[in-house]
Amino acid sequence: MSRRTAGPESGLQIPALRPLLRWTLLALGAAYVLASLAGLRLDRAALPWLAYLPPLAGFAFMAAVFASTLRAGSEPLVTRVARREHPRLPDELRSYTRSLTATWAAMFVALLIVGIVLAFATPFPAWARGIQALAVVVPAILFLGEHRYRCARFPQYTHASPLRLFLNIVAVMKDFATGARATKLPLLTCSSLAAPLLIDARDPVSVERYLGQVRALAAALPEDAPVINLCESRHGFLVAFGAALSGARVSLLPPGQARGDWERLLASHPGAIILGDPPPQDVRASHLDVRPYLGLDVRSREIPLIDADRPAAILFTSGSTGEPVGHVKTWAQLWNGAEAWAQALGWSGADSIAIIGSIPPQHMFGLEATVALPFRMGVPIHAHKPLLPADVEGALRDGAYSYWWMTTPIHLRTSLASSAGIARSGGIVSSTMSLAPAIAKAAEARWGTAVFEIYGSTETGAMAVRRPSADPRWAPLAGLTLVPGPESVRVEGERLGEPVTVHDLLEFESDGRFHWKGRAADVVKVAGKRASISALDRRLLEIEGVEDGAWYAPEASDGEVRRLVAFYVSEKVEPETVTECLRREVDAVFMPRPLVRVARLPRNANGKLTRAALAALVEQSHSPERFTIAHDHPAMAGHFPGQPIVPGALILGRVADVLRARFAQRPGTLATARFHAPLAPGESVLVEAHREGARVGFEVKRGETLVASGTWRLE
Repeated sequence: MSRRTAGPESGLQIPALRPLLRWTLLALGAAYVLASLAGLRLDRAALPWLAYLPPLAGFAFMAAVFASTLRAGSEPLVTRVARREHPRLPDELRSYTRSLTATWAAMFVALLIVGIVLAFATPFPAWARGIQALAVVVPAILFLGEHRYRCARFPQYTHASPLRLFLNIVAVMKDFATGARATKLPLLTCSSLAAPLLIDARDPVSVERYLGQVRALAAALPEDAPVINLCESRHGFLVAFGAALSGARVSLLPPGQARGDWERLLASHPGAIILGDPPPQDVRASHLDVRPYLGLDVRSREIPLIDADRPAAILFTSGSTGEPVGHVKTWAQLWNGAEAWAQALGWSGADSIAIIGSIPPQHMFGLEATVALPFRMGVPIHAHKPLLPADVEGALRDGAYSYWWMTTPIHLRTSLASSAGIARSGGIVSSTMSLAPAIAKAAEARWGTAVFEIYGSTETGAMAVRRPSADPRWAPLAGLTLVPGPESVRVEGERLGEPVTVHDLLEFESDGRFHWKGRAADVVKVAGKRASISALDRRLLEIEGVEDGAWYAPEASDGEVRRLVAFYVSEKVEPETVTECLRREVDAVFMPRPLVRVARLPRNANGKLTRAALAALVEQSHSPERFTIAHDHPAMAGHFPGQPIVPGALILGRVADVLRARFAQRPGTLATARFHAPLAPGESVLVEAHREGARVGFEVKRGETLVASGTWRLE
């Protein structure tokens, strides 16, 4: 689904004036302080009230500066200073620095109030001397006293000297005045270069070894060529991604591994080089096998610095025309987004945390969860991509780490059905499709941990988080503001750059949390009523025993759909039960006709269902199937010698095979059956089947001639 990006409107751009205003006010404040220290005085007789304004305006401005960074979506000013000492700031220091920012804001408010009161009670010369003294002494006492208090309260952390702290404050205030962001960001953070980055029981990879492999591969890549990263192993993808990023090359991440996915990227990005482990066969473009670099035992102690605003990756989604639509992500966007992730998940002291991912990194959720997050927070990641429940639990049993499992609702459901629940994890994070609260609760009970769900898009990355078992509402991530519209929401935040409009239906509450009601683009109209396909999918998935499900709305030239189709996967729940559950939750006009039980849904590697795949499934569920009984079939022997005809039981047996393959259920009771014309061996016939609930009506035709018909009840 293509989404529009909201850009700046024409006219005066107020944000461009903010750095000038900030610099002007800071310069005036600095000039006043220097003049005060030099003993200069304004002439109160000539300018009776203006003489009071500079110090009072300075107090008001500084109070506003500190207070403005406490608003939702902004990082407190003292927290920014602390990050210059501790890039991976622990939660307790993050909370402390936020409170300290509020304390500084309150101090300047208090100085402003004292200054105003004394102006009415004290002669101007005494007022000027007193205010000058307060403006220097009170901040100095707070500055030095807080430094001593912090060193005593948090002895487990290193603390910069007062001089270094002062220089850090000056640097942060400069960035604040100019609105500047970091121009360089590291490829990764780590507690030690010898610490593991990729966890593998057979051959773990340390940070310095990974950096050595990245440097070696980067040297082998052509200059300025974009990279199409098709590596399927976690190790291969990370080395290829790091090599491209450190060499100022952008990584093109296709939506799938099919030949058509990357061939379209080659056509639109001439000169791109394909990296794989191994690359696809018969590649006619420039390509490189990453595998030899993964075995190199080389070391590098230099962490590359990356231009913060340089495009790091371009992810592709399918637009309304079916052509891939690229979405550029800078390294700063991924870096800052990962920081917001860690804060939302409550990570503190990430020393014992590790990540295990069941998702490919070419998808936005996978890129954030299994690349940006471990790189930003300095935590290791499991080198493999376990999909089977036994593989997941085998990885989680590693007691050296508190694993956070990044997965999808499909993997979570499958593991719930097969897992013994012996292993434990630090947390579970799910995305790519709606997670039913019942599944989240079952997973929490099985693995004894919290299950979180991420709401996001390729255009924005992660936008909000929730814990479905505890609260159905979503909480926006730090640094983002969601502004609701009639059928869309505008997402704003420094890390996004320009605002992004997401065409989702959200219902906000007074505290800023919201309920997701579906996507505006998949709203369908049936019998004059409207409903979201995504919301209907959620209703289907909430039925106990349903493992997977999806609705499909056939194309309608007049914009109004005549009927909806729904598919579901379950080994336990019969169609009648699903239909009955849906009737309690869904308006009658949206009830699926038919409801089809299938063995699996055609999801891609990212867990997504394309409209084309669902359309093919609809066609398959209604398409006739052909069979022919050969002359030498054993059932023909002795059956009307000289003029053989196919026995009716054999015809019904073939019909049963067709129904079993099409509906993933074994036919049970044959309700009715009629034979209208004989069928000779060697004659080809078609079986047409139409399902209504648990009953299937069938017709067997030879050309235009009806051979047999009837109804069958599925088990």
